[in-house]
Amino acid sequence: MAGAAKSPISRDELVRTNSAMLILTSVFVLSRAALHISKRKPLEFSDFFIYFAYALYIALWSCYISVVPPMFKVYAVLGGEIKPYATMMDDAATMLKLITAGQMCFYTLLFSVKMSLLTLYCKLLAGVAGIYKKIWWGILVFCVVAWLGSVFSSIFTCNNLKEKFSKGKCGGTANEDQRIIFSLYFAYSVDVATDLAIMFLPIRLTWNLQMPKAQKLGVFVLFGSGFLCIAFATLRVVQLGVDGRGKTTTPEPKWMLLWTVLECSIAIIIGCSPAFAVLIRKRMNSSKKASYNAQGYLKQSTEENIKMKNLVSSNGRPKRDMYWDDTHSSQEELAKNAGHIVVKTTVHQDDESISRM
Repeated sequence: MAGAAKSPISRDELVRTNSAMLILTSVFVLSRAALHISKRKPLEFSDFFIYFAYALYIALWSCYISVVPPMFKVYAVLGGEIKPYATMMDDAATMLKLITAGQMCFYTLLFSVKMSLLTLYCKLLAGVAGIYKKIWWGILVFCVVAWLGSVFSSIFTCNNLKEKFSKGKCGGTANEDQRIIFSLYFAYSVDVATDLAIMFLPIRLTWNLQMPKAQKLGVFVLFGSGFLCIAFATLRVVQLGVDGRGKTTTPEPKWMLLWTVLECSIAIIIGCSPAFAVLIRKRMNSSKKASYNAQGYLKQSTEENIKMKNLVSSNGRPKRDMYWDDTHSSQEELAKNAGHIVVKTTVHQDDESISRM
């Protein structure tokens, strides 16, 4: 499908941008690893998946940086900048091999980040209703099916796989172009759907929790950071699947290398973010200073005051309950309906000793 060409991206711009994203992503992953080592925590499934995703990121980045020289050389021939050369077909085949390998790393990387978050959220399911565990398993199966669908739709875009990897021939026919476009939008749609499903689970679990509003808002922001992934995935599919006139087209490899690295970097950074929540919480707790009253005693929190009020009646005396007959004695009474012994104790305080203080 021919369309209006996008603004070109130079070789240096592509390499510099992808190198900057590699450095930024590595800073987050290595910081998470350093924090993990300093806390002396055992390696968990969520850690394994995020480190595996980073290894896939390195592999993807290496494939893309290796494909840059032959890709720009082949496109220079197609653009009439240089004459055809003897090894042009070999370079085209190498380009498609590396791009295909990078695509497999791309889909598996996103799947691994999702698995890291899902295994982390699994801890939240301890003691909750069984329906949430069923939802968790349903999301897991959905992610696996989406990953497999994305991989196979990308592999079988060309009519002849042998010619694709030996001669670099893929695309150009209407049938192949349609499959390439379908693969792009299918992978995008299932990626967004799984992201929304993964974000829904923890947000729904924490919605009715009794916690300070600021803390609950922080939880929602942390779990809702997946919208940033969705935003970059949307930018990627628009930049790759829409030409300069707004019509659907096949992805241009130069821009695919750029936007794929950007989306993978954002995904890994978001996958690392839950590990830094403990630092933010520790910083917030250390910033809270103890307050004292006029006599120099530590002020009790509102929650503690409420608890004390529930134990004391309006006249200052302890409230009577169904097992309490005498507020000035200690008793042991067998509960008739509870089937166990309840021990009640009264502690007396000398008022004179308080007045002397």
